[in-house]
Amino acid sequence: MPETTSQNQWRDVLSRINKSPLSSNLSRFQKSDWLPPKLKQADRLTGLPLLNNETRSVLVGELSQCVRNNQKWACINVDADQLKTANDRPGLGRSFGDEYIKWGATTVIDELEKASFTDNTTVRLVRPTHAADEVVIWLFNLADEDMGKISNMQKILGKPFPLPELSFTFSLSSGLLTSEDLQIKESLDTSREWLLFDPKAQAYDLFQQIEEKTDELTKIEKISKDLLRLPLEDLLQQKNINALITVMKNNLGGSRISERLLELALQLQSIHTIRLLHKHVDSDTYRHMLAELGVKPEDLNNVKSPEALVGLFRNLFGEEK
Repeated sequence: MPETTSQNQWRDVLSRINKSPLSSNLSRFQKSDWLPPKLKQADRLTGLPLLNNETRSVLVGELSQCVRNNQKWACINVDADQLKTANDRPGLGRSFGDEYIKWGATTVIDELEKASFTDNTTVRLVRPTHAADEVVIWLFNLADEDMGKISNMQKILGKPFPLPELSFTFSLSSGLLTSEDLQIKESLDTSREWLLFDPKAQAYDLFQQIEEKTDELTKIEKISKDLLRLPLEDLLQQKNINALITVMKNNLGGSRISERLLELALQLQSIHTIRLLHKHVDSDTYRHMLAELGVKPEDLNNVKSPEALVGLFRNLFGEEK
C-alpha cells in the first residue's frame, strides 16, 4: 500500500527533529549513576531517570546539603505545549506526540551541554511520573557566573520550532526558581536555620514548595501563549458562553482549556460588557463593577474599540510577551 502524503512528510520531518538519539550514547545529563542501582528507573521515551518517591528523596538530600552549605541552586520545570493536539494528529496516532516528547528532552539536554556550567555544578535531569511531557532540571552548587547562564538557557528553551509541513509548532514552556529569588527567601532562610540546627533534617517542605512554584510558573507561561493564540476580538463578539467556548476550542486546536485561561476570557468579556453599560448605570455602580475585576474607570477612558480594549487587557493582566 502506498504511503500517504502525511506519512511521507512525517518521515522527512523525523529526520529534522531527531537531533540526538535518546536510545544510545546517553548524554551525561541523562545518566542515572547518581542513583543507587535499585532506584534506577528510566522513562521509556527519553531514557531520563523517573522522578518517583525514591528519586525525590535523593534530590531532597542534595538540596538540603546545598541549602545547609549556603550554596546556590536552581530548578527549572519544562513542559511541552499542546501535547494533546500533537497526540491527536490524524493518521499519526501517538507517534507524533512521542516524537514531540523526545524532542523536548533532547532540546533540554542540548542546551545543558551548550551552557557549560562550572565544574563543581551538579545537574540532575528527571522526568516526573505523572507527566510524560515534562522534564525537571535541578542544579546544585552553582557559581555566580552560572546564574546568568541559567536565565539565558531558559530563554533559548522558549524558542519555537515550526514544522510548516505538518502545520504544527513544537515549543516548550518553563518555570524557573533559584536560590536568589525573593519569593522563596523566607522559606529558604527558615529551612537553612532548621537544617543547621538538626544535621539529620531534610528539606522536604522546601523541595515541595519549589516543585509547586516552578510548575505554577510553567502553567502561567502556557496560559500566556494560549491567550495570545486566541482571537480576542472575536471573543468579544460572542453572545453566550457556548459560543465563547466554541471559539476557544477552534483556535486552541481542541486542546484542554485551563481554568485560568477561561477565567481570563470571561474577565475580558465582563470588562467589555461593563464598558458598554457605562451610559446606562450610575457612576458608583460602574466603578464598583470595574473594581471587582481589578480595572480602574480611567483605564477605559481611551478605549473606543474592541481592538483597543484587547490592548488594554493585555497590558493590565500581563499576558503579552
